Amino acid sequence: LINPEDDSVSDTLSWLVAAKNPRNMSHEAIVLVSDTMWNGLIYREFMYSKIWFMISLMFFMLSQAILPKSDSAHELHMRLLIFAGRLLMYVVTMVRFIFQHSKFCMRSYREG
Repeated sequence: LINPEDDSVSDTLSWLVAAKNPRNMSHEAIVLVSDTMWNGLIYREFMYSKIWFMISLMFFMLSQAILPKSDSAHELHMRLLIFAGRLLMYVVTMVRFIFQHSKFCMRSYREG
């Protein structure tokens, strides 16, 4: 269930879900494999992506909605802070997206 020939995640769990049979999904071996995958591999990546999303959302809200509406938004230091927040937001998120897209393109190119 976990390691097919090419060392990627098997499609077996998705097939079991698509079958919509609760008896199969409650089998001890299936529960063990899915819990092992969730606790060992998927949970960390899931939490990192959610934390990254919340931090990105916080920076976006500060630089796009909260700081520009403040009373001191017209002062130089506040304008520089808004600019720095927007620059950080766009550079960091774009670098992440470029990295993810490049990784996807390279994998697709290798697989043909």
